[in-house]
Formats: sequence, C-alpha cells, structure tokens
Amino acid sequence: MPGDLWATVNACDSPRFPDRVGVRAAMPGDRTGKRMYARFRLQYHSALRGGWKPVANGQSPKLFLGSARRDRQAGWTFRVNPPARGGSFRCAALPTSSGGSGARGPLFATGARYAAG
Repeated sequence: MPGDLWATVNACDSPRFPDRVGVRAAMPGDRTGKRMYARFRLQYHSALRGGWKPVANGQSPKLFLGSARRDRQAGWTFRVNPPARGGSFRCAALPTSSGGSGARGPLFATGARYAAG
C-alpha cells in the first residue's frame, strides 16, 4: 500500500456536537484525470456478538473527492447513540475508495473509544 493511503476514526463528543464519530481518509492520486470516490462505513466491537458489527445508519454516501491529478482527503461525521452511563464502545472505520492509484478499499482504522459519563 502506498505510504499516503491512511484512515483515522475519532470520537467527537462536544456540547455543540454531541454523540458524533468522525472518520477521515487520504487517497493517493496517480496524476491522471480519473475521478476518485470514497465511502465510509462505521462499525463497533462486540465481544458478545463475536467481533466487529455495523453501526445502524453507519454508511456515508459515495463522496466525490476530485480528480486523481493529486492526493485527496475526505471525511464524514456519523451521529451515534451513546452507550449507557458508565459504558463505552470501540469504533472502527472502513473507508472504501475507487479511482486514483488503483487503491481500492476497504482500509481499516480503529482506536476510537466512545464513553458515556
């Protein structure tokens, strides 16, 4: 995989924007006029259900990133139902890309822990 192909997922819970999980990814261009697209899917980890499971309404629309003449980045913010008070869950993102350098997802990013106060 190219070094500039990456994805990240972050819990974003502020008074102004509560109960959000943000996902961002970068996709390398190949200096052509190809059109590049990305789609994001959000998952949570469930030991009880045996691994990573999709989040309800956890898929973005297909996003047009631009031409592959240069590297591109995109992101999407999902609104999530918070865990029960005192609980938490771990989130992962699966960005899927097309166009550009021929890199096609999914790319897996994990690490955000969403916790209720």
